[in-house]
Amino acid sequence: MTNTRNAALASAIAGLLFGVLAAAGPLAPVKNAWSNPVSNLSGRLRVAKSAITTDEYFELALELSNSGNIPLAVQCHNPHIFRVTVFDAAGKQVKTIFTRSDILSSPHWGIIPRGGYLGFRVSIQSQDGAKGSHLDITTLIWKLSPGTYRISGEFSSGRAADFMGGPGKATIWEGKIDLPPVDIEITEKE
Repeated sequence: MTNTRNAALASAIAGLLFGVLAAAGPLAPVKNAWSNPVSNLSGRLRVAKSAITTDEYFELALELSNSGNIPLAVQCHNPHIFRVTVFDAAGKQVKTIFTRSDILSSPHWGIIPRGGYLGFRVSIQSQDGAKGSHLDITTLIWKLSPGTYRISGEFSSGRAADFMGGPGKATIWEGKIDLPPVDIEITEKE
């Protein structure tokens, strides 16, 4: 009985140590998957090119899919309802180099028909904080050195200010989606 307990204890300790070491180690590869639906809406991040050189920048898009039977309205082009986190190959969060808080934007309703899809760009080419190998989502900018990184995100939408008006016959989608991560890579320009 004691040998069985010792073996079980040793197995539990080994599993715990493996879990701790795995969490502290390099990131495992991810597939470009859709999020779980939240009130019939799923989302994902897409990059135009997953590998760039040090003189390029990342073009990031948000894609949304409506699996329901009614048209859904979501806020588009509002940089304050979209968040991104960047991690390096070791799984450590990468700090931004610049933050913009006084953003002028023109949000509007994006209508996703039942069973339909909507995609739009959520990044820009930085003119005031990073040149080459950067990710700029309007409110935050990351300057990235050669290496591999992971981008994860969050999208939320809901009732907007009166200036946006009504979305017509579409139902306003309210909620928050945790977007599955995407992997990117930067290499030195030759």
